[in-house]
Amino acid sequence: MRVFANMQIVWTFLLSASFLAADCLAQQDAAGKYKGTLECSRCHANPSPIDNLQKVTDFVALDEFSRWIDTDIHARSFLHVIPNETLFDSFAEGFTKLQAASGADSTLRTMLAWSESNRLSQDMCEKLKYDPASLTPENLAGSDFARDCLTCHASYHPESKMLVADVQDYGIGVGCESCHGPSSKWIEPHYDSKWREKNPLEKQELGMLNVRDPVVRAQQCFSCHIGNEKEHKVVTHPMYAAGHPPLPSVEVESFAQQTSRHWRHIEEKPDFKSRDEFAKQNHLTSGDFSEGKAVVLGGIVALRDSINLVAESALNEDREWPEFAAFDCTACHHDLRADGWRQERGYSGRPGRPTLQVWPNTLVRIGLVNIARHREMGEDECQAFLKEFLEVKDGLQHALNEQPFGAAGQLANPEGTGAAQQLVAKLDRLIWEDEEKTMPALGAFGQSDAVENLYMLCGGKPEYFDPETEVLDFNSARQLAWAINVLGDELQRRVKPEEQEFDVEKFAGIMRKLSTNLRLLLPGQSIFVQSDDQQGKELHWRFIKLDKAQAYFENTADRSQLAVKLAELTGEQKAVIQGGYGAITDRQNEMFQATYGFQRRDFLEALAQLKSCFRSTSAQSVLAVPDN
Repeated sequence: MRVFANMQIVWTFLLSASFLAADCLAQQDAAGKYKGTLECSRCHANPSPIDNLQKVTDFVALDEFSRWIDTDIHARSFLHVIPNETLFDSFAEGFTKLQAASGADSTLRTMLAWSESNRLSQDMCEKLKYDPASLTPENLAGSDFARDCLTCHASYHPESKMLVADVQDYGIGVGCESCHGPSSKWIEPHYDSKWREKNPLEKQELGMLNVRDPVVRAQQCFSCHIGNEKEHKVVTHPMYAAGHPPLPSVEVESFAQQTSRHWRHIEEKPDFKSRDEFAKQNHLTSGDFSEGKAVVLGGIVALRDSINLVAESALNEDREWPEFAAFDCTACHHDLRADGWRQERGYSGRPGRPTLQVWPNTLVRIGLVNIARHREMGEDECQAFLKEFLEVKDGLQHALNEQPFGAAGQLANPEGTGAAQQLVAKLDRLIWEDEEKTMPALGAFGQSDAVENLYMLCGGKPEYFDPETEVLDFNSARQLAWAINVLGDELQRRVKPEEQEFDVEKFAGIMRKLSTNLRLLLPGQSIFVQSDDQQGKELHWRFIKLDKAQAYFENTADRSQLAVKLAELTGEQKAVIQGGYGAITDRQNEMFQATYGFQRRDFLEALAQLKSCFRSTSAQSVLAVPDN
């Protein structure tokens, strides 16, 4: 039984995103064309008896399309933002028919109806002068709505004004090729099991993206959940002003855990043909704790992509600098108080200057320490390595200190010598082992690595990672707690109870409290978390639209439970719920820092409690960096 997170979630409009690797858009247009998700569904809806007999399903389950269309909000990302009710009805009807045809379990289906998210989209489009009433299936491509919204909420590419091969296909939002790349050149070759033996570069030349690589996967997610100028995936300040919900912090593996995952990691697959060659080509190591490894690398990629967005925005001649959306919203939108939490926390730059987003920095030191250990650095060498990185990062801070928001030319320039560009280049050299960017910086990442990193995240080695200095606001705390949850959950699932190096039950109890206080369960309609110390399942309610909420008990809607739970809410709780994700504002930081509710000191105390769950023998051996 999963103690930390047995989550199934229906995400809201905010978390819809398409996934394209950060540097691959131009290559994709050259590599091939989009054939559409329906092409993939021909094989990936349900396996045939022959597929099972021939053990094809040992490698790929062939039910990915059915799982995705029924339970993944990305399938409905376009439907949730259609700003025209007539247009919505036409696409919703086709989507429902496709769901039924896929053979998916009807008890898992979300009822499709014109909703609050559609009304929000309509309101935003009107404020942004997009004329939503005029949109039709025929004129969507090329519209301002498509240019600014459907690059993330569907598979739209502004240069080619191309959605997908079949106009009905983008009714299902973020489809297969949004993650895996345009398939016209690789769809037939990949039918052959010998396709598994090809290296990722060969596949990329044909248009397929290597989603098994944790760095590529993170960049795909961040291209929308952070932003990417080259792919026209940017939530701008005018969009926020028109009503777009603020983008929260993102820990990719936590997001993946809280969806109905339609893929399996290699350690979850039975033996299959060409397994050894497949693992070799994809740099997959036997015994790897893949989710923990992805957390460590993803923490570096988050900072890389957030700074890259700043650099690209500063270079974009079509966008006026500064692009306020690249900065921390609460740097400007906050109360003016003499005893505010900012004064207590201190400033990384000049007081009063707007700052970049804080949360992408949270897990970077964890990643750097792991890279240093992977490169077999000694203690002194490791500290020098960390110092060198901070000096490059300080160069960016200096540019931001020169004037409010920084001068565009100092942040980025055509020669690539801007402060933001230099930091991105440094991070790229850290993330990848090779110039071709096919081998992530970390090699094997086994059980001991997972334990060591979990202990360090809890504050066990403050000389390398000190939560007191790294966790500076609410979103940073969430980022750290999500990372802890992923590593703890993976250890709990894969290690026998008698071999665990920490008290799993005590650890899980603390994490459940953190989950509530930090809203670790992502914005959605409802989630149940299964745990050993409860009679039944605990219901966590986050950002519920009161008139649209739907509860799930073991995949079956139970609206009576919804009514009971809503009746228990206080007026203040209802106000927060009705406020949606926009509630993550300066008020949350005030709550987290010192004023009321769950405070920063409570979080640090929870981390100390988590650290105490480790047995002394394992804690003493953790992260022992070799002497020079």
